[in-house]
Amino acid sequence: MKFSICVLLYGDHIGLAERCLSSISDTPGLADNVADVRLGLHNLSIHSRNYTECWSREVAARGTRVIHYSPRINVYKYPTMRRMVHDRENPVADYVMWFDDDSYLTKEPDFWDRVNSVMDGVDMIGQPWTLPMQGDQKKWITSQPWFNPELGLPVSNKFSFCQGGWWTIRSACLKELNWPVPELRHCGGDSMLGEAVRQKGYSVNKFDYGVRINADQSGKHSSAKRRGHTEHVVGFRFSGEPLPRGHQHFETDVFTFDGDKVNQRLI
Repeated sequence: MKFSICVLLYGDHIGLAERCLSSISDTPGLADNVADVRLGLHNLSIHSRNYTECWSREVAARGTRVIHYSPRINVYKYPTMRRMVHDRENPVADYVMWFDDDSYLTKEPDFWDRVNSVMDGVDMIGQPWTLPMQGDQKKWITSQPWFNPELGLPVSNKFSFCQGGWWTIRSACLKELNWPVPELRHCGGDSMLGEAVRQKGYSVNKFDYGVRINADQSGKHSSAKRRGHTEHVVGFRFSGEPLPRGHQHFETDVFTFDGDKVNQRLI
């Protein structure tokens, strides 16, 4: 089985870009386990863009295809994620492994062996978290095509989910859920994915071996400073009418680095 690695890079934070991307390329087993690396580029500085391009050329020259998704306007996390994982011309591999740019690997030599072993028996892995539901989220969940009335809402009124800075899931699950759904913009996608996974009965295991997730300079989990856009979580306000999808209307330049060739297209 092969993996598509997806990384969302943002802004003028070349230190984070270098830490994340170099950890991926320096962890043994990239060529044997990864079909492609997909980079979402959000408003990168010139220094980050230059580094990202050089890194992509080097990785492609070593045999792993790299694909850049560069929106022409500054958009939100989940619309770009949607372009990355539902690219019809470049279908994702058997599994999708997601990184925010403040997550990284610790270059353990057996990382890929362990990931393959645990994913052989489950649908999703990551670091488990819980959060209370907010606003009208209960009502919004019951309106979704993946909602299971026989299962119902969580008795605890809390989401159980994998921390959004790093997770791995079977691509078939994302396809069945149409995830991330078009209504998602920037906040609440990780907890809502956890609920969608629960509603569908997918299996989930704890796994954060060899990964530092949303980490500060010391490598402590979930200690990186929040950057970029902040808003209410998806479904916080829901009157019964469908949530807006206008944020999906944007153009994205796609650059594919394959061996020594670079191809460009627009989606």
